[in-house]
Amino acid sequence: MVINSRFTYLLILFYFLSSCQQIKQSYEETLNPKPNSTVEKPKDEDKVSSSSSYTESSTSTFSYSTRTDNQPTTSIYESEEKLDAIQKQLQAKFPGKKLMLYQSLYFYDFQGGRITVQLQDPNKPENIDNYVYFNGKWQGPNPVKITGNIDLKSFLFPLDELKFSVAKKIHDYMINEAKGMEGGKASEHIYFNHMSVAGFEDSHWYSSINADRKNLFIDFDIKGKEIKRR
Repeated sequence: MVINSRFTYLLILFYFLSSCQQIKQSYEETLNPKPNSTVEKPKDEDKVSSSSSYTESSTSTFSYSTRTDNQPTTSIYESEEKLDAIQKQLQAKFPGKKLMLYQSLYFYDFQGGRITVQLQDPNKPENIDNYVYFNGKWQGPNPVKITGNIDLKSFLFPLDELKFSVAKKIHDYMINEAKGMEGGKASEHIYFNHMSVAGFEDSHWYSSINADRKNLFIDFDIKGKEIKRR
């Protein structure tokens, strides 16, 4: 009986530690999502799925129109002025409305660049929609499916407190850092993430460098100042 009791205790302890590790991993993935190594053409019927739970993973896909002729070749990080103008185009879709970012903002320099943002519907606050900037215009909205057990408000951040032009500063910064690393190449992916849970708040930009000897991940504050590297 003593042996059985000890064995049962060890099983419970193992299960508890495993659960904690899953929670930690999910939390880290929410704050610092890893960019996909390949880009697939999304289907029109795809919807965005986002998770607000420590214990459930989230995946995001989106639908948008594409074209194969005269694809733009300029970088999405071409200039700060261009990025700020793109942000104004998004705000112009909602005249007089205050926009709230939900959880993440994503830049990717591919075929002229894409920007993906999730916004709270200012007319229906319980709804989150996905918008994609591609081919010189904003496309959407596409509905976002919210799952998990964390309050929606924990992931909302005022969009007017961010500047899209910060992504340009970060991209230039990462390129310069990559020069000092053997085989270093700055990622074309730049994220902004926000979470406020149980008194803990984290709002930061994030990007990475892939190199021959190691990879470097750098977090930046709202204005684009480095705050942590790992």
